[in-house]
Amino acid sequence: MKYAVAEIFHSIQGQGYWAGTPAVFVRLQGCDVGCPWCNEKNTWAAGAAIWSIDSILDAADSYGCNHVVLTGGEPLAQPIGPLIKALGRCFWRVQIETSGTEPLPRADAWITLAPKFGMARPMIVGTGMDEIKVMVGKPSDIEAAQPLILANPNAHVFLQPISESPKATEICVREAMKNNWRMSVSIHRMLGLQ
Repeated sequence: MKYAVAEIFHSIQGQGYWAGTPAVFVRLQGCDVGCPWCNEKNTWAAGAAIWSIDSILDAADSYGCNHVVLTGGEPLAQPIGPLIKALGRCFWRVQIETSGTEPLPRADAWITLAPKFGMARPMIVGTGMDEIKVMVGKPSDIEAAQPLILANPNAHVFLQPISESPKATEICVREAMKNNWRMSVSIHRMLGLQ
């Protein structure tokens, strides 16, 4: 199996449940969601380097880290099941950050679902999410997430203000306190990290 890879780098997970955790990020190429606030628009189109599973493993292993994050773009736009299994043999935790627009592979991984309401309708509505990270710009974003939250009662729910605007942050704080959910802010950006 080969994959279009935008980049592989070592940093700190800046958002959600694993915030603050050192991680190797495997940023896969390709995304058809098109969020206007996306920080990685360079991952949308074709043209990335093609990597074999062994090349990805070698690059990721060089950092000596035990947490790997498959991100993008949209990592599930590629058939990543074999990659997850291979990474799982080298790392004790594999995390997938997905918008939910593609089917989940059958593999052992921590699933971070970050639906982009208004941009693309999530296909994933069933159970099995470990974490739901709701990108919030307005109250209707939280309303749209309710079916996913109700279908995944054991998932950790995070509210993340889009672009960390004051209005979105105020909504997130209010709703987190009301529903006993958690806030997520981009600590890697605060720290000046990738």
